[in-house]
Amino acid sequence: MKIVDRETFLSLPPGTVYAEFNGELEFESLNIMYGGQDFGDHSFWSSQELGPWSCETITADDGMPFLAVQAMAKGEGRGFDQNCAGRDEDYHESPRKFCVFDNDDVRKLRDLLTEALVLTGGEA
Repeated sequence: MKIVDRETFLSLPPGTVYAEFNGELEFESLNIMYGGQDFGDHSFWSSQELGPWSCETITADDGMPFLAVQAMAKGEGRGFDQNCAGRDEDYHESPRKFCVFDNDDVRKLRDLLTEALVLTGGEA
């Protein structure tokens, strides 16, 4: 893994796995970047967040995420439908940084998730 600036991040290929870096030891959730573009005064990129906010979770209660969170807190299950990309935008007001995973990091993450699946009795 390495931490890169916005310009480097936007030049990376689709499929890049990253987490936004917000400080000395603070990272946002994992994402898969699908592409980005810099327009000089602002830039944007599309990505898929690999976190608890899936399309199904958000839309399950008429688009009201807080209702979904309340339901999950009561033990109700919500789907992990990650087939909904989002978009982020940056107006260059502050220097954003991104922790980028290389292919070996992604393979290790895949192996850890596969191990977790096997430990819980699931099929790999």
